[in-house]
Amino acid sequence: AHGVLPNPPPAVVNLLEQIPTVGVDVDLELTTPTGAAIIKALATVVGAMPDMTIRCSGYGAGTRDLSDRANVTQVIIGSLTPDAAQSSDETEPVVELATNLDDVTGEQLGHAIGELMAAGALDAWVTPIVMKKNRPAHTLSVLAHPHQAADLAGLVMSLTGTLGVRSRQLDRVAVQRTTVTVSVDGHDIDVKISDVRVKAEFDHVAAAATALGLPVQEIAARAETLAQDL
Repeated sequence: AHGVLPNPPPAVVNLLEQIPTVGVDVDLELTTPTGAAIIKALATVVGAMPDMTIRCSGYGAGTRDLSDRANVTQVIIGSLTPDAAQSSDETEPVVELATNLDDVTGEQLGHAIGELMAAGALDAWVTPIVMKKNRPAHTLSVLAHPHQAADLAGLVMSLTGTLGVRSRQLDRVAVQRTTVTVSVDGHDIDVKISDVRVKAEFDHVAAAATALGLPVQEIAARAETLAQDL
């Protein structure tokens, strides 16, 4: 047996690393490890509820009666109002991770970038540098959502063998966009749509172009036109 544990318990604290939290003086467990895991896995932005047009809502009630609050979880689905959508384009909190490496090969760096992107990094890149004693080296940088930063830092260390990873909080300007899937001659292609541009996913375009024996420019143009017409 583990005996007496603090509230919230260590599992919840670990899961909610890099996620803003608010403490309340209640002698009960309000956030379970399962609930914390759902937030960690699914949430891309954590903060106050934005201005929105509500489409639907749902509620889940716990079995305990609390004296000062309803023991209920509320989920709301909606669309951002124009003002909220515009303001959400302005800034988004992100974390930049970085480490200097002088003992890895180009193949290892390429593999690391692929693994980091597959693990959910927003971006990953390599910059050539010169370190102490005039040694050529590289800086591996990773951009991540705050709630993913700790996991991705651990992955950087695992992939490269580095002994430390720097991190800093940044604000990123991000245009709101949606992704739709269109079919070009039987080949599904994802297309990103924003107020600024419409862009077909190149990997999907290239695969379709190879299969159909057509130029990538033609496939991309057809996919983007179909997406705009939806």
